[in-house]
Amino acid sequence: FTNLIEPLSLDECFLDVTKNKLNMTPLEIGKASVNLGCGRTRIGETIDPAAGIILKKKIGDNVEIGEPLATVMTNRSDELNEICHRIAGAFRIATEPSVSLPLIHAMVDDQGVHPWSYCV
Repeated sequence: FTNLIEPLSLDECFLDVTKNKLNMTPLEIGKASVNLGCGRTRIGETIDPAAGIILKKKIGDNVEIGEPLATVMTNRSDELNEICHRIAGAFRIATEPSVSLPLIHAMVDDQGVHPWSYCV
């Protein structure tokens, strides 16, 4: 793996919590990844191959104060603090885990967007 691209900035995102169950909003994590450079909002925007988010916890996991929730990699170091706050804001702490969301939400084709239940 000598061809891996190293990001200019690497940071971990934390959330001040007590020991409890973790819930999160996947859409906010996805939007934050676009801000890092993992995706684009318009055709022609560049994608940063060194950018990414490594989630350290998943929905329903126990979390304690001081545990990192995610590792964030980006070449947009000037935006790193704001993006980490956005990622931390996507996590919610609860006494019980939330209902798991389906892995596949919808199918997109030339006819439009179809609920996944329509496709199976």
